[in-house]
Amino acid sequence: MLSVNKKLYQVLRLNFGIQKTNISEHTNIIQAYNLCDWELELLYYKIENAFNIEIKKPVPKDEISFKKLEDAVLEILFNNLIIDKLFHPNFIMIKIIKQNKPLFWLGNAMIIIFLLLLCFYPFNDTIILGLNSVIKPMKFALSIWIYSWTMALILHYVNNTTAVKIYSWVAVICMGFEQAAITMQALRGELSHFNRTNIFGMVVFVLMGVFILTITLFTVYITCIFIKQKTYKLHAAKVLSIKIGLVYFIVFSLYGGYISSLPGHTIGAPDGSKGLPFLNWSTLFGDVRVAHFFGIHSLQIIPLFAVVTGKYFATKSTLLFVKIFSVLYICFVIFVLLQSVKGIPFIG
Repeated sequence: MLSVNKKLYQVLRLNFGIQKTNISEHTNIIQAYNLCDWELELLYYKIENAFNIEIKKPVPKDEISFKKLEDAVLEILFNNLIIDKLFHPNFIMIKIIKQNKPLFWLGNAMIIIFLLLLCFYPFNDTIILGLNSVIKPMKFALSIWIYSWTMALILHYVNNTTAVKIYSWVAVICMGFEQAAITMQALRGELSHFNRTNIFGMVVFVLMGVFILTITLFTVYITCIFIKQKTYKLHAAKVLSIKIGLVYFIVFSLYGGYISSLPGHTIGAPDGSKGLPFLNWSTLFGDVRVAHFFGIHSLQIIPLFAVVTGKYFATKSTLLFVKIFSVLYICFVIFVLLQSVKGIPFIG
């Protein structure tokens, strides 16, 4: 049976007239990628549709372990000739996310919870701090959905499969409890965070902090594993963007723990002042949640910047852009943090 790189060389030679010598300088990178059966079929299908041809398949498929295909094909095998035509990134991402079943189904559960709360919203007359009580669990359901699917994508590139499995299930338990506690308290008409009015509310608040600290420490663990890896299935710019995104995520998750020690999230007034629609960030006073929001969502924003930039620039240029953007981004978050501490609203 032929190795994966030989199979792809044959496909390229038979269908495009590209010889192995034309891409021999990339051999070491190509050999870092393996394709499973569905990836080979996807490759054939996309080529056929992009060029309106019938693919000649020179050899029978063999069983090959699953690894990432997108970057190898886009940048190495096809030398950026058919980037826009060959792969639809959303299709690839969903395939990868589904490989991590715990986080995939955690994300699905959050979508369902959000939709149920959205349907319940018009009929709910419980008000907390001047807002419909289900708005907060709706926000967290969306946030946990984005987090779970983002981590499913990132964990695909962590080589330690045992650590990935452990982290995935810890995330399901911790984030599942977080969402359950926030939803339960909202339906009871009580605060989930900063609830010091009764013993039960205080216990729930403390337990939420314990679970969040737990997943944060496990994120530190998985981040260290990813940073120390010797090989990656991604280009340097994307690897760097993920590393930076994870570090920022950890820092501002810990910052969220600091926020929990405060009397409230509003600086200069009690919680419950006029705020932005849905987000409810105060438009009259400083709100420490703003910096926390932008800080933890660097986990999505910085890698997304690397993906988009990588479509238009070479790897070295993209690497430089990621570094510059990451510095500017953290400066922006720090500015927002200092703004809130001084009691100045983010938008007001």
